[in-house]
Amino acid sequence: MVRKLARSFLVLSLVVASAMMAVGRTPIVHSASIIPVIGVWSTPCSSSNLTLSSCPTGALSAGKTIIVHINVTNSVPNNSFETVLYYDPSILSATSIDLKTGTVWTNPFSVVSDTTSQAGAVFISMVNNSPTPIVSDGILANINFTIMGTGVSPLTLGAGMASPSLAAQSSSLTKPDWTRLVVGSTSSSAAHGYDTTTLDGYFMNQVGKRGPVSVFTYSPLQPRQGVAVSFNASQSYDLDNAGAGSAAIRHFYWDFGDGQNGLDSPIAQHIFTVPGGNYSARLTVVDTDDSFQGMSTQRIFVSPPPLHDVAISGITTIPTSVNAGGKITVSVNLFNKGTYTENYNLTVTYGTPAVQIGFDQSTISPSITKQHAYTIDTTGLAAGSYQVTAVVKIPFANVTSDETQSAIFTVTSAQNLTQLLYIGLGIIGAVAAIAVIVVVMRRRRRPEDS
Repeated sequence: MVRKLARSFLVLSLVVASAMMAVGRTPIVHSASIIPVIGVWSTPCSSSNLTLSSCPTGALSAGKTIIVHINVTNSVPNNSFETVLYYDPSILSATSIDLKTGTVWTNPFSVVSDTTSQAGAVFISMVNNSPTPIVSDGILANINFTIMGTGVSPLTLGAGMASPSLAAQSSSLTKPDWTRLVVGSTSSSAAHGYDTTTLDGYFMNQVGKRGPVSVFTYSPLQPRQGVAVSFNASQSYDLDNAGAGSAAIRHFYWDFGDGQNGLDSPIAQHIFTVPGGNYSARLTVVDTDDSFQGMSTQRIFVSPPPLHDVAISGITTIPTSVNAGGKITVSVNLFNKGTYTENYNLTVTYGTPAVQIGFDQSTISPSITKQHAYTIDTTGLAAGSYQVTAVVKIPFANVTSDETQSAIFTVTSAQNLTQLLYIGLGIIGAVAAIAVIVVVMRRRRRPEDS
């Protein structure tokens, strides 16, 4: 009953949006604080649930074709859309996807339009080829289904999320395995996604029989990559035998959203070993009396594993060569590659034996770069090449191979340059003197030659 009330409340928003679209009213520009709702909808049935009581007589008979809309309300500026819709392939069969008829798009281009790669799943990824983002409530896509038989089928969307993990995918290794609106190309790293909530539905063309309800929890609620996550579906039940609880469920099928499945059990454990980020975990339950399916999805954010790692990301000397007595500027860049704010010690030295030119103690936050600059006065240094070395240290470092970097600068002796200059001038003078002598000697010979 609680689930039905929640559905009714959310369905009301879709009804209002559809009515506004039908009478041609100007779309509302919604506040960015309002989360878009992407949901299942049927115009003939005026509901997200396609049942004998909500749909026209005869519309849900076996062999008939029905259209399921994917709708959006509380829309935000977007030009792309992605989702996956799951259903029971023994009851329904998705035959085609239409992104043009009655949709909000002006020039839709299909990136993924897939009804066949995974039984019981429709994958959609599209971009509207228009320079102006759309801010309209309405239909995002039409999915055509053929009714295969009599019974109950879920109509469940992938969990809503702004930024799915790069490793997010269905159990068939297919993408997208999530639901979102996007500004920019769905394949672009610069694309901006929006958090969305989803409104699922269900199909039922049988009197007196209802499907099971999929319910699951997981812990910890903020799992980390590489740490076991516990899943519990023991609160799932069959509407036809609610008092029996999970005992009325025959099968529990897990899809963790990273390409991995779980065991057929109400209790499961899974370790997300792939890169952290958002995943759509899905539970499909099958009841014992009719073998009908119930389905639910949840977004799970898996954070990166804990890491202590501050690296020397660069060191430069400017200029790289200087006359003795000149000055060298040494710049050292630090980057926090870990997941914690770190206290660090930075030591910078040059030469052998090492001469310290800098020592700093400070803090640096994750994913932040900091720069330190130092000056070397080369007065009194002998001519030659010198190595500058920067070393950063933090407590409990998980990685130490990136704590050190070096650079080279060269000192040229000013005295040596003067000597070379004198020698050069002496050679030039000597050559000039010889030339003068030769000219004089030639002139003295001329009277004798005559």
